[in-house]
Formats: sequence, C-alpha cells, structure tokens
Amino acid sequence: NALERILRAIYRTTEGLTGMRLDDAWGRYAKVIEQRGKVQAKKTVRALQTDFGDVVSWAKEKRGLKLVREITSEVALDYTEWMKKNGKVTKGGGRAPLKDKSRKNKIVGLSSIWRVLSGLEPEICDPWRNCVPIVRDSERGKAFTREQEERILEEAGKGKMPEWRTICLVGRHTGLRKVDVFKLKWNMVDFERGVIELEPSKTRNYQIAVSIPMVEKLRYALEEEKKKCENADATSEYVFPKFAEAYPNDPWGEDFGKILERAGVRGKGYTF
Repeated sequence: NALERILRAIYRTTEGLTGMRLDDAWGRYAKVIEQRGKVQAKKTVRALQTDFGDVVSWAKEKRGLKLVREITSEVALDYTEWMKKNGKVTKGGGRAPLKDKSRKNKIVGLSSIWRVLSGLEPEICDPWRNCVPIVRDSERGKAFTREQEERILEEAGKGKMPEWRTICLVGRHTGLRKVDVFKLKWNMVDFERGVIELEPSKTRNYQIAVSIPMVEKLRYALEEEKKKCENADATSEYVFPKFAEAYPNDPWGEDFGKILERAGVRGKGYTF
C-alpha cells in the first residue's frame, strides 16, 4: 500500500490499479441500500446523488482520480475547503460560498455513502469524518416569546387555512419537525390512550419510534379536526391532507410567513 501511494504520487495515474471506480460507486451504493430494504425519501436520495456527483466531478477535474479509495482524508479536506468557497450554485449558474450548516449536511451525507462503500471494498475508508464543520452561522431556530406565540396561534386560525392553528399546536406541544407534522396520519393518533405514536423523520433510519402524550388543548384540537373530516366524508389517511400533499412547501393558499406577518413577528431566524 505504501509503495502504491508513492507510485501514484509520482505518476499521477491509476493505470494498472484495481478497485471500485468512481463512476460505478453510486450504482453499487444504491444496490446495497435496496438490498437492505432501507426506505429513503426521494428528496434525500436526490440530494445524496447530487452531492456525490459533485465530488466525483471535482475529483476527476482537479485531481485526475478514478477510484473511490483514492479519495483520502487529505483529498476530502481539500474538497471541503473548495466547497466552503464554491459549494453553492447561484441562479445564474455561478458559484458562491456555502454556509456551515449546509456544508455540514452535505458532508454528513457523503460520510454515510462512504461507510456503505467501505463494506464492499476493504481499502475504502470514510475520509469525511474529520471534515464536518462546527455550525456557527445558523440564524434559524429563534424562540418565540410567550406573547408572540399567543398572537401566532390566534392568527393561524383566522386565515384561509384554519388548519394552521392545529398544526401549530402539534408542533408546539410535541416538538415534532415540520415534515412529521404535515405528514401526520390518523393511525398515529391514539385518542383512547391520549398519545401520538410514530417514527420521526430524524430517527426513522434507525427504526426508533416515540410515544408522545397529548396535552388537553392539543387533543381537543385534533378531535375537532377528526370531526371535520367525518362531516366532510373525507377519507385521507393524513390528518392534514393538503399540507401533506404540498410538502416540502407550504400549501399554496397560505404559507407560515403570512401568519407571522399578521402576528407582527418580523426579523430573521423565525421559522415553523
């Protein structure tokens, strides 16, 4: 292995070397995931494939690499440094700096791909583990004050889509992410036991389920939504069908930003 590294450094070539080719790696990865029976969201698969394709293109163009195992920790660090300055594609097709949070998500995704590939070829190791940045530039996740919270809940029920109030209550009293709230199903809501049971998006890959007690206010709101569905003779499996269909976007009729505007909550960092 040491001799091979020396020769490769001198001649900058992969002729005569064996191993998994970069061009074949995504297909090999996808096949393993399929055989495992692991279910990945289409959005996640597209993002992973795009990020992997970017690495392959960079490795070929900048380093002349052809094999997966040639992407060492040193190469990975160089790529992440390049991504920091050029990782974002602008509308005009140019390149711009990529924020730490986005860069972290991409690197964690690449690391997950390499861990799978390392099981197919002993000489492949995960070079991305030491490249994950500490996130310092995030402006998301500001907490609402109690007063803001009350105004948001009040305004959420007054708009074109009053289901927003119940959605806000679910988020407020369960801590579930937006995708889990929008795609909440009736079979996850157990009124008899007073709990919501599901595998959240954040832990689904590890098959970790949670059981969340419903506070009285939330339980009442969900019972009212159930009555509306029954009165309208609706048969959707989703508690909020219009929102489930629109995800990852908000429904066309009314987005969360308009609710914040009506509630007088302005400034950066406020999200659902």
